[in-house]
Amino acid sequence: MSSVRARLTLLYVALFTVCGAVVVTITYGMVAGLPPSSGETGVRPADSPARCQDMGHTAGLACDRPYQEGLAAGAESQRQLTLDNLLQYSTLTLLATIALSAAAGWLVASRALRPVEAAHAAQRRFVANAAHELRTPLTVMRTAVDVVLAKRAPTNGELTGMGHEVAAAVQQAEGLIDGLLTLARTERPPAREEVDLATIAEDVIDAAGQAVHTRLEVAPTLGDPVTLERLVANLVENAIRHNIPGGEVWVETGRLNGRAVLMVGNTGPVIDPEAVPGLFEPFRRSAERTGVAGHGLGLAIVAQIVAAHNGTVIALARQEGGLTVTVTLPG
Repeated sequence: MSSVRARLTLLYVALFTVCGAVVVTITYGMVAGLPPSSGETGVRPADSPARCQDMGHTAGLACDRPYQEGLAAGAESQRQLTLDNLLQYSTLTLLATIALSAAAGWLVASRALRPVEAAHAAQRRFVANAAHELRTPLTVMRTAVDVVLAKRAPTNGELTGMGHEVAAAVQQAEGLIDGLLTLARTERPPAREEVDLATIAEDVIDAAGQAVHTRLEVAPTLGDPVTLERLVANLVENAIRHNIPGGEVWVETGRLNGRAVLMVGNTGPVIDPEAVPGLFEPFRRSAERTGVAGHGLGLAIVAQIVAAHNGTVIALARQEGGLTVTVTLPG
């Protein structure tokens, strides 16, 4: 990135140098184009020498000629001195300003590239984490196959067990790939249709097949119904999956200050409040969630869908355990 920063700085300096040189050239040309002091006019000047004032008109003008020539020569000398000073000081000022523009350009380029550097680092972490997550089911499949193939005459039960292990690993890999594809699709601008978060939440809860405390009030918004359904489903599935035995789940929808609001909470294990923001990053799980099935993409997908819909998402760790996630979307 340092080479990109240097190129941006050089481009900034080059543009500033060209613009400054144009300004200096135009200014110098305008000053140089001013008409010089008039010389012989055919009229005796009021400030002519006294000895010439007493002569006739023609003789007086002839007497004034050397005086006028001296005035013209002095004016030309002063004019040239002014132009030289103007060029000198303008050039020095331009050089000093170019140096300052180089420093300012370096700082501006650094600040402009900071988000790009952060995005590049985040992308590298994402690829590394995705490769690591995909390696896990592949390792399980390879181990299951190698163990059975190492035996001279594996039994039907061993072959069946290997098949079940491979099928479970394949299902895990498929779930991870589906999550990655969903994460990639949600980067695109969403479609704009009128939807009701209450209706979506009701459908998701019915499909979940578990008891959930609900308070579903109308919550209209504009967005993509498919990705918004994925948003609600991820929050409800996370609340159910990351819960204590016999725990409870709450889902509420409504309107607040003209905006659609969705709240999903549960009575899961106690979570460190400082670890909550990291749960929205891909493949990030808190210490209390590492033993639970999942790929760590649920909340990352939620955050990306919310951002694509110009909304906000806030997660708070409950003191008695569990997590409350509140999504706010434009009404």
